[in-house]
Amino acid sequence: MSILQKLRLQYFRRLFYLTELKRHQWHKKEVIIRLQEKRLRALIDHAYHKVEFYQNLFDSVGIKPQDIKTVHDLQKIPTITKETVRKNYPDNIVAKGVDITKCHTRSTTGSTGIPLKIHQNAKELDYFVSANVFVWLSQGLRLRDKFVGIRHEGFHVTNTLLKKIRIFNFENISIFNPLEDIIEALKDSNPDIITSYPSMLLLLSEEIESRNITGISPRIIRSVGETLNEYTRKKIGGTFNSQILAQYGSEEFGALAFECIEHSGYHVVSDAVIIEIVKDHKHVAHDEEGEIVVTGLYNYTMPLIRYKIGDIGRFTEAKCACGRGFPLIKNIEGRTDDFLILPSGKKVSPRVINVIEEIPGVSSYKTIQETKNKIVVYLVEGKGFSSKTVDEIKSHIKDGCFGEDVDVIVRLVEELPRNSRGKLRAVISNVND
Repeated sequence: MSILQKLRLQYFRRLFYLTELKRHQWHKKEVIIRLQEKRLRALIDHAYHKVEFYQNLFDSVGIKPQDIKTVHDLQKIPTITKETVRKNYPDNIVAKGVDITKCHTRSTTGSTGIPLKIHQNAKELDYFVSANVFVWLSQGLRLRDKFVGIRHEGFHVTNTLLKKIRIFNFENISIFNPLEDIIEALKDSNPDIITSYPSMLLLLSEEIESRNITGISPRIIRSVGETLNEYTRKKIGGTFNSQILAQYGSEEFGALAFECIEHSGYHVVSDAVIIEIVKDHKHVAHDEEGEIVVTGLYNYTMPLIRYKIGDIGRFTEAKCACGRGFPLIKNIEGRTDDFLILPSGKKVSPRVINVIEEIPGVSSYKTIQETKNKIVVYLVEGKGFSSKTVDEIKSHIKDGCFGEDVDVIVRLVEELPRNSRGKLRAVISNVND
């Protein structure tokens, strides 16, 4: 197949998936569940016969693919974690016959401090992209909008062709840039939509207010990657006079749920995933808090079934005024990293120093700011660890502190402590203003 034919197939598939998602969101709850369960049965059958890990897991609890027919039946399958997947990667968790060197590969962002590689074939990548575009459009993105993301340097959107015809005009600004440079870039482009982490958006709001800066007037601000609390939402909205909309997602699955302009909760992207909320291994009642467990419905290359994503949430039976049939998550807890306060008093988003999983030798880590001048990284060694690993971590964090006098200490440990909910907070600051 020629490159041109591949591009045509890619855009045809993405348009098809996007159209399907846009249509299905308006279905009634019963229709959406039937669609999910049809996809679930096909996925389960594939996972059992093609992925050694799942065959062993099912056999260990005495179940077969035909035992899983409904969403409720998923409770028969033990939940898995990121650590489970990492221990079985790649031989036991990737489908038989797949050459991962020919797949699209993505790593988790490190919000838990534990990196994980996710593989997708071309078709699955097209669905991943389509689901994200679907969320953007559902949150008000227009084809001709200027769309700016303030994210880590590895984040990008491949849109060369679309840019030429001025559709989905996306630009990424590195979160590692000094705050002043980010503000200047935003003033130059004055985007219609800004996407970033709540901690960074809050810093921008405070800086813009303190300096009485004008010329940045986005119609919509999209909050991603961290929990958006009400204080931060009001502060950002008040500064920019913009609609604030949150998206819930992950590197493992892409778009999971999103907030629409009615602000009734997070609409689950039910075509792509089944989300359960569980406590003590059982589904909780609506409006009861529990762990979020995700089953991806489209990734057959590396299936993730009943994957504990590490967040806490609750469903609601309330109906959204928008009319969508997708179920609603009322609220999501998690990803609540702390700001760092540098010797100068400047506040820094934890994301500036919290993207180190790509450094060779890093298995997992926990970063604690003990004083304004001292940051300690507790590191569990990974494959390829050497003295260079420590040097790179120190260099990365010092760069994130914009050259201020901060001592970075790396301490090697066997394992990292988790909180009462089983989560590993990657960045903690013990420094008060």
